[in-house]
Amino acid sequence: MRNKIKKALLAVVCMLSCTSVFAYDFKVGGIYYSIVSLPDLTCEVSSGDNEYEGKVTIPATVTYNNRTLTVTSIAESAFAYCRGLTSISIPNSVTSISRHAFDGCSGLTSVSIPNSVTYIGSSAFYYCSGLTSVSIGNSVKSIAESAFAHCSGLTSVSIPNSVTYIGSSAFYYCSGLTSVSIGNSVKSIAESAFAHCSGLTSVSIPNSVTSISRHAFYGCSGLTSVNIPNSVESINNYAFYGCSGLTSVNIPNSVEWIDDYAFQSCSSLKRVIFEDGASSLGMSDVSTNSGYYSYIFSYSIEYLYIGRNLINRNRWNSSSSPFYDLSSLKEVIIGDSVTTLNKYLFYKCKNLAKVVTGNSVTSIPQTAFSDCKSITSFTLGKSVSSVESQAFRDFSLTELYSLNPTPPSVSSGNFSNKDYLDLNVYVPQEALEAYQKADVWKNFWNLQALEPTAISATEANYGVGIDTNAVAYDLNGRRVKGWQSTPGIYIINGKKVMVK
Repeated sequence: MRNKIKKALLAVVCMLSCTSVFAYDFKVGGIYYSIVSLPDLTCEVSSGDNEYEGKVTIPATVTYNNRTLTVTSIAESAFAYCRGLTSISIPNSVTSISRHAFDGCSGLTSVSIPNSVTYIGSSAFYYCSGLTSVSIGNSVKSIAESAFAHCSGLTSVSIPNSVTYIGSSAFYYCSGLTSVSIGNSVKSIAESAFAHCSGLTSVSIPNSVTSISRHAFYGCSGLTSVNIPNSVESINNYAFYGCSGLTSVNIPNSVEWIDDYAFQSCSSLKRVIFEDGASSLGMSDVSTNSGYYSYIFSYSIEYLYIGRNLINRNRWNSSSSPFYDLSSLKEVIIGDSVTTLNKYLFYKCKNLAKVVTGNSVTSIPQTAFSDCKSITSFTLGKSVSSVESQAFRDFSLTELYSLNPTPPSVSSGNFSNKDYLDLNVYVPQEALEAYQKADVWKNFWNLQALEPTAISATEANYGVGIDTNAVAYDLNGRRVKGWQSTPGIYIINGKKVMVK
């Protein structure tokens, strides 16, 4: 039995030895070549008996036995693990660099890929840790999986407009990468394409991209800003997970879906803006022992602007929400495109202090703000016609704004006797008398008119009613920049003004 095993192993060794001996067809000038096509007289650079070292210049043509052949490609693993290779010159005749071509060439410091190359194979420059610069020619169409993964010395990369495909993990763990320019033909940022590029500080995604795949920028802890264009339709799970330097993000109205954990562990993320749009934005949730909850965002968000209706495919009728128990949240502004507030939308956001609902919301659900015990300021948009029973039961209100000229129907269970005595309630000036006669509203001792009556952002920008150059403060006394185009209530020249 042992002899049979030994014979089998010996056969395998012989086969491997033969493969090694005949891995190339001929050698000229220290470079090994294999025939690609005899009729076309083309060949490729391949591996050989000895490792390549130092500076290697690949010729565009090579003559062997009085025949001249054109060098059209670099074969699979041709220079793999040639750690002594320090420089490579690739001619304009080469059209493709095959997979693992320079895998593990840790001594290689720079490479210029000529304009003739259209394809860079998977793991082509994998673990070229000494590589500090790479120039990618403007004919490259595809950068395959892990092509430059673990090139930790690479500091910048410019992906030309010719590239339509960036493979998964293409620049994975390029920890020294600080900037990247992505050409405007790329359709998708593939899975883990830039994951763990911890030195990356900013990235501009071109408006050709429609999808940001899972883990695309996972662990890019140095990323402080990202521009998501209005072409992106989906942001997949863990796409920006662990981007701890990211401080704000704008979600354009082209986005149709955001998946689990997309912005989780972004510990510096303070502001999230869902831009105004007519279409709804879908979000996923995950199953836990206590129900279905969404873990899309980090527990660091303080300011949230919602400009679109938010939906979940199956489960938002239960206690599910993308903002469930978001204890960091302090301020929420709902835009005028939003018509419905989901049940449990801000459930247990215990530090939420200020809420402004847009002018298309018609009702405040009983559970939308359940257990939000720190809310001190709440604004009902001009279309709110009803506030469900106990919708405000957990609040610590000091001021309530109602902008509907017709007093909304409000259950008395929303307010205590102390609220009737102390709460400051502001209503449109022309509707003050109607509120003073309406059920529940008439019980407030501090019912008063807004001065001046709410104006639109357009009117503010054109100076109708107020000085658009005036200094504005929020209701907490903090100076606000750009108030002219930001919905909210401000103090200007000693008067409360609403920009909607």
